[in-house]
Amino acid sequence: MRKMNMTNRLFHKSLFPILLILFFFVHALSAGEGRPPYRRMLDDPLEFHGPELMSADPAELDQIRVGLFAPDDPRQPVGRALIRGASLALEEANAQGGYQGTPFVLISRWADDPWGAGSKEVIRMVYEDRVWAVIGSIDGESTHVAQQIVTKAFLPLLSPVSSDPSLTHIRIPWIFRLPPDDRAQAVALVQRGILERGLKRVGLIFASNHDGRMAAAEWESVMASQGVPLVFHIPVSPTADDYRETVRHACSFAPEGLAVHLPPKNLISLLQTLREARADLTILVPWIPGLPRSELVAAYPGTMVLAAPFPIRKTCGPYWKFTRGYIRYYGERPLEAAAYAYDAARLVVEGIRQAGLNRAGLWEAITRLAPYPGITGTIVWDNGGGNTAAPAVEITPAR
Repeated sequence: MRKMNMTNRLFHKSLFPILLILFFFVHALSAGEGRPPYRRMLDDPLEFHGPELMSADPAELDQIRVGLFAPDDPRQPVGRALIRGASLALEEANAQGGYQGTPFVLISRWADDPWGAGSKEVIRMVYEDRVWAVIGSIDGESTHVAQQIVTKAFLPLLSPVSSDPSLTHIRIPWIFRLPPDDRAQAVALVQRGILERGLKRVGLIFASNHDGRMAAAEWESVMASQGVPLVFHIPVSPTADDYRETVRHACSFAPEGLAVHLPPKNLISLLQTLREARADLTILVPWIPGLPRSELVAAYPGTMVLAAPFPIRKTCGPYWKFTRGYIRYYGERPLEAAAYAYDAARLVVEGIRQAGLNRAGLWEAITRLAPYPGITGTIVWDNGGGNTAAPAVEITPAR
């Protein structure tokens, strides 16, 4: 009996450290520290603790430069819209005194080869022009180029056009995405255009470039999660100019609906080919920067479900005030891209006014400005720097 009691005491004594470790482990789990690393990466706010936060304003600056990576070319309406929208915001800021009397100046650079000459232009903007933030660019691929450079320079990048989810889902500080991403748009279009309308057979045609592939992946994922998998997905070259065979192939699956993600000219050509083929389909289209809604509706007479990055009130509110100012300066109505560039530039201005001329401080200030009352709507950042605002969806009936 004495030997058994001794054994029990030794057992309980050896068990005590194990129970103590278990106690602290459970406590850590309840505090969130025991979450898997990928969950902490997704859920915890981004922070920056570098020495750059302590630097003071540089002396004797005669201008404060804001960079914009986009083409100023009439053949590139999105690039021109970005430059005009950002310029309008900086002009208004300068009319209010700039930053402590120093004016803001927009520096734009561009080259058509994003991974070659384009990257060199971003480097020049960052290290020669000494900009304090970069706005851009016109698509996901060129925005990724800018992202890789600004990250190494501790420089904020505000993306007014790209809906590529990977820009912010990788959760690298310094980048902010203003429009809804591809997944948010796919979710909204699937809900309004497919589930609520009871469609069962829906296909996808997409461009075989970076933006098309990213969007296609989100469409496939969202459709599968809703129990309505795509009946086909057809990639097409962004340089294609004849869609008759593509339309014949798609119609052979007897679809009820068709989701499309193509560059503007390609999309209009496809819709015209569908009209000529007398295809009776519900067409679902995410936001295509640079493509006005009126052109979409004119190209196809059937039912269309169209996503817009934000709802537009045409007769009142901040967006209408911006529109009137834009028309007064440039003689034409703004694209949505111009409105996002305007909001991006205003965020940079307000961030500098709060944090001073400090790159890391500016990133923190832009983060803290949310919820920000932009002309495109209230901007609220998620933990990766993406705007959480939902897209608007409009259904145009068949004519």
